[in-house]
Amino acid sequence: MKYLISLIFSICFISTATAVTIEMLPDEKHGINIPKYRLDFEDEALGSSKSALTALANSDNFPISSKKQGSVFYKIFSNIKENARIRIDVLYHPEKYFDLVQSFERGQEVDFDLLFGVYYKELPYSRNQYVFPALMTNNVHLITAVQKKLDVSKREDLKNYKGMRIRTDKVSDMVAKDFATMKLQIAEDFDEAYEELLTGKIDYIVASYYPSLLAAYSLGIKKYIAYSQEPLWRMPIFIRYHASLKNKAEIKVLSDYLKSSQYKKLRESVFQELIDVYKANTSGVVPPTYIKFMSEENTTQSNDEEQTLEN
Repeated sequence: MKYLISLIFSICFISTATAVTIEMLPDEKHGINIPKYRLDFEDEALGSSKSALTALANSDNFPISSKKQGSVFYKIFSNIKENARIRIDVLYHPEKYFDLVQSFERGQEVDFDLLFGVYYKELPYSRNQYVFPALMTNNVHLITAVQKKLDVSKREDLKNYKGMRIRTDKVSDMVAKDFATMKLQIAEDFDEAYEELLTGKIDYIVASYYPSLLAAYSLGIKKYIAYSQEPLWRMPIFIRYHASLKNKAEIKVLSDYLKSSQYKKLRESVFQELIDVYKANTSGVVPPTYIKFMSEENTTQSNDEEQTLEN
């Protein structure tokens, strides 16, 4: 009974439904539209509700989080508020992100409660903890040109081929260590990597699924690339909470919700919605001129089946 009373008072809030829609914005780089998540109207002022938790997110990690485009988790967090009775507001500090993370882990005073979208690492000096289970699993796949067949049955076989990773593709420390042993070339962005791949200068790319897929649609080259059926790495992405919240009811409620089938179904649906938006808005994009290097007869293989998100 004591716990129930505490729960009721600690997560009481004003119930206001917040619709989250995707609007299309001009993309100066490719001349096409890019999606941005938009809240139809703002809730009460940040922190005015006892149930509100503020989360710091990396500002340049779309579709997980992005200052420019928002995040698929805008919709997911809206649903968490309505179903788990917790509101999560996401903050972005692009120029101070890593300094704020260090302050957070050292127990210094910061203006947020959670770190959103982080990979697991051992932090013995910090009393902060992870919310379990993970928000999602970010899968790293092997990407090849559709006509390129690699004789690969295990990760070690990749040493026989030329590979590339992307500097802006955010991976866990564990995966970064593996990358370091593979003698991969480094591209500055997906545009550069795909050009190297589709002109035959490299044999494969290793990249996280959603950023690489959305980049391929934006460039109009989706049909020219193929993904490995299984990911080479699986990288769980977590929320990390401040030590002061350890015994707060909100953390248990959030954890229970992340375990629910309702959350998993919602998570898959919002990622699929994003893919559908990209497909619809890039269907007429003309591929880069370097695509002429490839023979059209070798690109008839259908690879339009999208991967499902790992639990």
